[in-house]
Amino acid sequence: MFADYASTLKNKKGVRAVPSVMPGQSPMRSYAGELYCNVTFAWLVSTSSRTGRGLSISCAVAPNILWTRQTFGHLLRTMQLVDTGDLRSSVFYTIPADPSFALTVPDLAAQEFAYLRPIEG
Repeated sequence: MFADYASTLKNKKGVRAVPSVMPGQSPMRSYAGELYCNVTFAWLVSTSSRTGRGLSISCAVAPNILWTRQTFGHLLRTMQLVDTGDLRSSVFYTIPADPSFALTVPDLAAQEFAYLRPIEG
């Protein structure tokens, strides 16, 4: 899964060839559905660091509750415990960079986003 995602980023290919929101039009006239963005971040951190040990404990989530709002809330709150001095490398990426290319429900059904799962509850 990650290799496919990384390849998409490396090749700078996305789903949208044209804007989902046309200049001068409201999103309702351009596309009648919900508009989305995909936010990704990744940290390279040593497991022997204080941050690495803390993340290891906090991210030990049972598979049967992984894709729940409660778990995602927990994981997002864990971010405040990260000591940036422990990070060896990091990346933050959003798709799309231009809001007029916001992702639509049909976009998210494309193969490029097959790794996404719905969050329950």
